[in-house]
Amino acid sequence: MPAKKTVGGKSAGSGKVVQLRPKTKAEPKAARMRPAKSKTKKASEDGAVQFSLQNEMLNVLGRVSGNKSKRTATSLVDDGPIRAFMIALDEDATLDEDAIDGSVTVQVLIGEADVTVGRAKKRLHVGDLLVLSEGSARGVKAIDPTVLLITIAVGAPA
Repeated sequence: MPAKKTVGGKSAGSGKVVQLRPKTKAEPKAARMRPAKSKTKKASEDGAVQFSLQNEMLNVLGRVSGNKSKRTATSLVDDGPIRAFMIALDEDATLDEDAIDGSVTVQVLIGEADVTVGRAKKRLHVGDLLVLSEGSARGVKAIDPTVLLITIAVGAPA
C-alpha cells in the first residue's frame, strides 16, 4: 500500500481535510479518500451547520496548486445519510469512474468539467448542477482548474 500524501492543512471554518492517495489495483476508491484527523464543525443548538463556500473554495484551490495528484478535497458534512465534499481539480485532472451507493449532486462552483455518466459525457459550467441516481457510474475530468461541490445522500430513495 502506498504512503499517504498529505494535501495540506485547513483554513478557519474548514471541515475535515481529505487525503488523496494514488490508486492501486487492489485498493478500492473509498480507501484512497479518507478524511484526515481534524476537528469538524459542530451543529449549533438548532441543529444547523453553516459554511462559507467562498472560504472553502479558497482553501482547496490553494492546496491543489502544485499538488502532484492535481486534486484535493475537503469533507464538509458527514452526518447520517448526508455527505458533502468540496473537490478542487487542476486543469486536466481526473476522478476515476466509480459507482457510489446513494444519489449524488455535482455542482460546479469554479471552472468547467466533463462528467461521464455511463456512456454519455456531459459538459458542466459554473453554476450547473447535475443530479445522478444511486448506482450511476460517473467520472470527472477538469477542463480548467475546477471546484466541485459534491453531495451524496446515502440510502435515500432515488
